[in-house]
Amino acid sequence: MEPQTVQELELSYGARELIHKTAEFVRKHAGTDVEQRLLAREPSKFAFLQEQHPWHNEYLRALLGKA
Repeated sequence: MEPQTVQELELSYGARELIHKTAEFVRKHAGTDVEQRLLAREPSKFAFLQEQHPWHNEYLRALLGKA
């Protein structure tokens, strides 16, 4: 899949791994406020959970199991 933006090009292996592990964790805890709790605990680390973040689409793809 071709990256859509420069920010997606800059997605490092470590960031991608964090995004995918977070998506897996969120799927396991569906129906809870886990995303909000992660953002409240470490806002800069989990900034990709916010819709306006350039890596949010990667998170959504991982959450749906399509990445």
